[in-house]
Amino acid sequence: MKIAVAMSGGVDSGSCAYLLSREGFTVLGLTFEMLPPCKISADRAEESSVTLSPAEGAARLCAQIGAEHFTVDERENFKKCVIQPFIGAYLAGETPNPCVLCNKKIKFPEMFTFADSHGAEFCATGHYARTEKCGDSFILKKALDPAKDQSYVLWNLTQKELGRLKFPLGIYTKPQIREIADSAGLECAHSKDSQDICFAPDGDYAAAIGRLTGEKSVPGAFVSTDGRVLGEHKGIIHYTVG
Repeated sequence: MKIAVAMSGGVDSGSCAYLLSREGFTVLGLTFEMLPPCKISADRAEESSVTLSPAEGAARLCAQIGAEHFTVDERENFKKCVIQPFIGAYLAGETPNPCVLCNKKIKFPEMFTFADSHGAEFCATGHYARTEKCGDSFILKKALDPAKDQSYVLWNLTQKELGRLKFPLGIYTKPQIREIADSAGLECAHSKDSQDICFAPDGDYAAAIGRLTGEKSVPGAFVSTDGRVLGEHKGIIHYTVG
């Protein structure tokens, strides 16, 4: 039975693909190109000078487990559906979560479209979450490891999508996943965790918006409602209400 697996070249998605292949699924590795071409540190970067893009890393992992790998260009879609709304929200003083928007607008819809066109009944990702069938419905549940739970970014999945999704990492801790990847000899076993937004990998969202818009952050004053200057700020884009 075929299953489409979203892969970024990291240890979570690589282990996801490996675990599913070990269960007997025919894995179709799928990488979405979201950002302009760039190089990232290869897995086991401490031991190698090689650099790989996410698609290249995922392709190598697929080769290791004997799976096909596919790449889909979503750069324009990502810019329109995720980056531009993110910028607009921040400039409006809001605190957006672009990963939720990306899941809703791009990753899951496009993954299911790919699966349907390639004869795959199921889809899977390396998210730490679980699903459970309850009667005629499917429930999205937290991962067993509360420190890694990612169910909160999957809240807008539909019943139809939940019925076709598998999250094999939901029953493991991150150290266990690294052990599994290491035992299997996967190159991703010691790759660094990715915890920031992909287009702001250093965590500096204001700087990322500056790079994307070409606009500089303008310093100013914090002023109370009665007109008193309370202090200086480095640019209002660095702050959100609350």
